[in-house]
Amino acid sequence: MKNNLSDRLAALTPEQRAIFEKRAKAKNLAAEKLMLKQDRIPKRGHKNPSPLAIDQERLWFFHMMNPDEPTYNVYGAINMKGTLNVEVFEHSFNEIVRRHEAWRTTFEMLEGQPMQLVHDELIVPMELLDLTDLPHDEREEAAKQAMSEVIQIPFDLEVPPLVRTNLIRKHEDEWLFVLTVHHIVTDRVTFSIFFHEMMAHYKAFLNGQPSVLPEPQISYADFSEWQRKYLTGDVKDNLVNYWKKTLDGSDFVLNIPTDFPRPAIQDFKGARVFLDIPMETANRLKEIGKKEGASAFMTLLAVYYALLYRYTGQEDLLVGTPFANRNRGEMEGVIGYFLTSVVLRAQVEPNMTFKELLRRVKDVSLEAYANNDIPFGLLLDELKPPRDGSRNPIFQACFVYVDVMEDKLELPHLELKYELTDAETAKYDLTIGLMEVEDGITGFFEYAPAMFRKETIEQITSHWMNMIDAVIENPELKVSEMPLFSADEAQKVLRDWNNTDRPRPERSIMHELFEAQALKTPDNKAVILGDEYLTYRELNERANRLANFLQARGVGHESLVGIYMGRTLEMMVAMIGILKAGGAQVMLEPSYPQDRLAKMLEDAKLTVVLTQETLLGRLPENGAPEFALDRDWAIVGEESATKPESPAEETSLAYVMYTSGSTGRPKGVMIEHRSVVNTMLHLVERFELTGEDRMFFKSLVGFDGTVLEYFSPLLAGAAVVLCEEGGHHDTHYLIREMIKQGATITQVIPSVMNLLVDTPGIENVTTLKYLLLGGEAVSTSLRDRIHQRMPHTNLVNIYGPSETSVFSTDYIFERTDKRTSVPIGYPIANIKTYVLDKHLNPVPVGSYGELHIGGVGVTRGYLNRPELNEERFVQNPFVKDGGRLYKTGDIVRWLPDGTLEYQGRIDNQVKISGVRIETGEVETALLKHPSIQQSAVVVREDVPGLKRLVAYLIGDVTSSSELREFLKTRLPDAMIPTAYLFVDHFPLSPNGKLDRKALPQPQVDEAVYERDYVAPQNDLEDLLAGIWREILGLPKVGTKSNFFELGGQSLHAMQMIGRVRELFQIEVPVTKLFSVTTIGGLAELLCEYEQKPGQAEAIARLRKRLANMSDDEKRAMLEAKKTGRG
Repeated sequence: MKNNLSDRLAALTPEQRAIFEKRAKAKNLAAEKLMLKQDRIPKRGHKNPSPLAIDQERLWFFHMMNPDEPTYNVYGAINMKGTLNVEVFEHSFNEIVRRHEAWRTTFEMLEGQPMQLVHDELIVPMELLDLTDLPHDEREEAAKQAMSEVIQIPFDLEVPPLVRTNLIRKHEDEWLFVLTVHHIVTDRVTFSIFFHEMMAHYKAFLNGQPSVLPEPQISYADFSEWQRKYLTGDVKDNLVNYWKKTLDGSDFVLNIPTDFPRPAIQDFKGARVFLDIPMETANRLKEIGKKEGASAFMTLLAVYYALLYRYTGQEDLLVGTPFANRNRGEMEGVIGYFLTSVVLRAQVEPNMTFKELLRRVKDVSLEAYANNDIPFGLLLDELKPPRDGSRNPIFQACFVYVDVMEDKLELPHLELKYELTDAETAKYDLTIGLMEVEDGITGFFEYAPAMFRKETIEQITSHWMNMIDAVIENPELKVSEMPLFSADEAQKVLRDWNNTDRPRPERSIMHELFEAQALKTPDNKAVILGDEYLTYRELNERANRLANFLQARGVGHESLVGIYMGRTLEMMVAMIGILKAGGAQVMLEPSYPQDRLAKMLEDAKLTVVLTQETLLGRLPENGAPEFALDRDWAIVGEESATKPESPAEETSLAYVMYTSGSTGRPKGVMIEHRSVVNTMLHLVERFELTGEDRMFFKSLVGFDGTVLEYFSPLLAGAAVVLCEEGGHHDTHYLIREMIKQGATITQVIPSVMNLLVDTPGIENVTTLKYLLLGGEAVSTSLRDRIHQRMPHTNLVNIYGPSETSVFSTDYIFERTDKRTSVPIGYPIANIKTYVLDKHLNPVPVGSYGELHIGGVGVTRGYLNRPELNEERFVQNPFVKDGGRLYKTGDIVRWLPDGTLEYQGRIDNQVKISGVRIETGEVETALLKHPSIQQSAVVVREDVPGLKRLVAYLIGDVTSSSELREFLKTRLPDAMIPTAYLFVDHFPLSPNGKLDRKALPQPQVDEAVYERDYVAPQNDLEDLLAGIWREILGLPKVGTKSNFFELGGQSLHAMQMIGRVRELFQIEVPVTKLFSVTTIGGLAELLCEYEQKPGQAEAIARLRKRLANMSDDEKRAMLEAKKTGRG
């Protein structure tokens, strides 16, 4: 112990010095005088029992929640080689127990409060285990196993002792000493005190002398009683106010990516990955810190902050660290649980240098330590952070640093070495523990195996070490530039997993490749609609005639030509003919509202529009001449069937596909021939398409995924099977048509497949070799149901935005696949995928970043949107010849096997029914309504598998029907919210932004189904009302209630149509079914199309009668039918 005040002050760490200087300043005293003036902790006399210290109480509570778990067992081990006097060693240990009340203490509930009781005398036996009878080569492993077992034995807090010692003899002259203590009576400094006293006692007793150590000035119970009185009044208020201000607006959740889903309840099981920092590296790092006035603790912590930022992307980070909390002289040398957790909040700016980060960490640490008197348990009580059984409150990353022990481990005739032990518990998501040793710094990363693979933590450890190596070479490195990867890792994620180069045709021009295929298979069916079809020869000749027709009317290189028609044979002719003329097609979905079509037409400035007679005159005025191919074919057919001269090149535009825009202005994506050809040829090769295959084309023509449905078969001699108009809404029709046409491959969006897979008859679609799921995320539940119901079909997940030409990755599921998430797969041919942070740095495997896509599939960009092109398309820094990357806005991560896993969006873009939607576009449209002041639109999935748009509004309350009608003239059906909630205000996050997750779950307003409620008038309406109630989850539905006002959406409507057609067996055109929105209207429609008068009503009566019959009555009725009596 140092007695000279100046010597003691000089010996303080920067952290301790900050504490004393703050207290001295508060009392207007010099630090030396403060040391003398501090109120000493009084001894409590013989008072027994005593209250627990504040943080002790928290540990007691957690222990009592799981008394049979060793979560709060603390342990240490020393390997001893040489001559050991076991009797003296045990006597030395019990002398420590005699001197320190904490290790003679137990805990009981007395009068409703936990109290600590000190036992006057306690002898702790040292348990011996002799392994020398084992074969020599088995002893080391046996010793580790024995140690692992003893440290896992839980303590009973009411039964002494709460400390356990084990002495394991490995060889004649080698021992392993294991000390296990319940955390409630020990801390890190206690272990230092223990080893220091153990050495002093052993040396003295071995020589037959008494111990020379003075008795401790206080006991732990003295401290706990004093603390309760000290932390009151102004002292407490000042500390609480400081920490509330310091942590105000913090995000108490560390978003570190995990390998496995976070358990709902923390199991506290742990493991460790060990590390060593060589002496030279450690010294160089300390020197950097010294120049900035920072300790080794602060310098290593700064590297930890940089690591956490690079793994999480969070700039506002909270790290917990244990603080000894022994700021008073009388606490020195006292065994017990003084430790508290201090929260260090640091803002990590990616463009700051490491030196700048280090200075910030130093300031944060000193300020926190100067205000550390508040126990963590008290801080929790005051802050009341959201409690979540799956994680530690406030912080989930911990940093532990133990500097050089004051005394080197030395016992007479023995060589001693600390034995690092693997963790059996982990209190936090990630803890780094470091200790200075003779040859540098040793330590570990401690983690929860329930969340992380060992390989992941090994990677994290390697990256932390790489960052240390980088900063000692250049401490001026920016945080965002500090290298994580080794050369091998960089090779893997940047090159090996992007080894996708494949040969491409000399001229990757879509129509030329089609023409070549038409020469190979002229008589193969190219396109089929019902019983009609065109062969490759016929399709090619008609496309030639149309191309000559278009060229004669001004269509040339990259002229934009609109296609405003549904899935018809003429549509297929139009698509090929436009390309042959040198133009680029623009798909105009007939179901789009006039306002949206007008914006597309204004942007595209079309040369010509190709349509069908039933749609003539419906497009907004745009100046382009319209030709109805079905009506005007007599004129077109007079053109030459000879192939025209086409000006198209690989880099020419093939088509422009419009997608949703956040400002309300649709974006036209310009796709070149080479890009779409690359995707189509990959599909042909990947799924082995031949002339025997049939692609079932059921998607809306305005959906970018349709391109693969109509182009890829035409490069393989296969047939495109068109779904009839409205058929895509009818799951029974889809199944019948796939069976009838022998479909071998098709694409379905997951939300529709959720309905289709449960439709009777899907198991009979045995010709389907490949089912492509795209446009939305795929759930594991859907994957498993498809495998069960469609055992003959290979399931494929495809992913890709329009900006990278239809799809960019794919993943074929194995039937044995039991992953807990569904990958989007691997990059396709000639496509490169990179998972990057916002500084274009590759993120570690397992960490989330934004997916950037490069390669030949990257499109030209957006039509007439140079500012958006500059924002979304960037130069590729990872290849020599440059090229561009598309910033997808999708959050993904690499999995260890090289597959990509999708997590969500950076922005507010979502997909509903496979249609990409910028919620900002919907919000903009809503704000044009005079009653709406503010709007927020989110996608919700309150019912698994059914996503819907919900609008939250501030303004004059307006009916949902009025808002729906208002939006119908401006947005496609998929972009119209199904629920509208008026709120007084929007919930905000701590940083003042809209907290979308806190928006309330919409409930159907009772007024909606009470207003103008008309009860069902007959059995048919009653039965239909029951179907609606079940699908929509409502208590009652009136015959005049609007399906969509009640919260219905297109997928609900598909469910309803399927149920009605299956139940009544009445063939009503699906377009008619989809158009009615009330039960009354639906009942009238069924009666209109029934084969026999009264058929629908009779079925309804029978269903009602059956519903009211017992099982015996049903059997009797069935028997009567069989015998002719019923």
